[in-house]
Amino acid sequence: MDDAFHFCTDKSYVDQEIIWQCGKKVTEATFNKNPNFNLMGRYAASQFHQLDQNGDGKLCFEEFKIGFAGFFSTVGSTLVDIFDVDGNGDLKILMSAI
Repeated sequence: MDDAFHFCTDKSYVDQEIIWQCGKKVTEATFNKNPNFNLMGRYAASQFHQLDQNGDGKLCFEEFKIGFAGFFSTVGSTLVDIFDVDGNGDLKILMSAI
């Protein structure tokens, strides 16, 4: 989680805009380079006020870690499901998809 946080910011916090921009970078590097498919930014936009436990408009590392742990595990398991074509737990990228 530390790597994810520091991928987004070099500060001690993230806000909605930082998360949105970070989500665009993550999306561009993964989902067919389509920045409009910004799952991380959309999640932050819908959940930010609940994740911001102290109400200061920013997420410190601890708030980020608690709030995004479930998000990252869900996205990770979804990606496994996408690339585990035969359901055996081995990830394969189809050459036709490249």
